[in-house]
Amino acid sequence: MEKEKIHSVNYDEVDLYQLISIIWRRKNIAVITFLVSTILGTTIAFLLPNIYQARATIHLNVDLWKYYLEEVISSIPQNEKLSVIVQSDTKSSKTQELTQFLVSALNGYESRLRIARELKEKYGLDLNLSEGLDRIYTVRLDKNGMNIVLTSEMKDRKIAEATIKLLIEELDRKAKEFIYAYCKNAYKVCEEHYSIVFAEEPFSFDKPVKPKRGLIISASAISGLLLGIFLAFLWEGLARRRDELKAKSNLPM
Repeated sequence: MEKEKIHSVNYDEVDLYQLISIIWRRKNIAVITFLVSTILGTTIAFLLPNIYQARATIHLNVDLWKYYLEEVISSIPQNEKLSVIVQSDTKSSKTQELTQFLVSALNGYESRLRIARELKEKYGLDLNLSEGLDRIYTVRLDKNGMNIVLTSEMKDRKIAEATIKLLIEELDRKAKEFIYAYCKNAYKVCEEHYSIVFAEEPFSFDKPVKPKRGLIISASAISGLLLGIFLAFLWEGLARRRDELKAKSNLPM
């Protein structure tokens, strides 16, 4: 019975020593590229202006359903109350509806323009009212979708804090508009079932949140190192190719 022949397969192996020797021969290219990238990144990091952040997280305490039970259902004939309550239970929560409305309204052009004009008037904020409104603040829901997170990032910490204050006032104004449209003539009664609760009190960071200079410098250094190694191999390949062409040109015909 013939024995099966085992064929060995030759794989191209990476010669680590050769790679290191190439980098060492072309170390000047790698070092210069690394230093230039690091110096450039450091310069940019310290030329960028400091950005301060102010923020607040708001929870709306709105119990308009209580108003609905007390005022609306009490005025309905007894035989119709049950059907009205059942139909009302299928409606979305007014609190959630109000929260979503406020996020949309505060991110809208009207509210942004009003706050930008007040900042420009009170603090002389140099802002292009036709193009730069999106940079004033951000309004979003938290992960649970229950609270409204207000954030402002400015070069001046006091202006960032003032922006949050104006945002809270605008939020309160828009909320009352919504409640007025819902309750109409019973607005005063509805307003008693509405209040703003701070899940996170308005505050600002003592130190700037941007730019992250350490991260910028580190990224520049790593990028410069990788680019330097790449250029070292590229330069080595071009040099070898040049030597090969020169050797072929010197061969006797």
